[in-house]
Amino acid sequence: MAIVRSDLESFVLNALFPMTAVSSSPSLFIEALRIPEGNQLSWYDSLIVAAAIQGDCEFLYSEDLPHGRRFGNLVIQNPFL
Repeated sequence: MAIVRSDLESFVLNALFPMTAVSSSPSLFIEALRIPEGNQLSWYDSLIVAAAIQGDCEFLYSEDLPHGRRFGNLVIQNPFL
C-alpha cells in the first residue's frame, strides 16, 4: 500500500510536532538542575520532568519515576499500576 502525502502530513502534524513542543534551552537545563534537590532523581529523569513542566503537562507517564509524586502541577503516573 502506497503512503499518500496527506497520510505523511497527518503523521507529522499529529505525532512528530507535539514531541517538539519543548526544545532544549538554557531555561530547561536550569529547571532540571533545580529538580534533583531533595528529590533523588538522576540528571536524565530531571530533564524529563523539567520538559514536562515546561510543556504544561498535567501527567507524566513513567514506570521508573515514583507513582503519584508531584512536581508542582505535574503528577507522575505509572501506567502499569
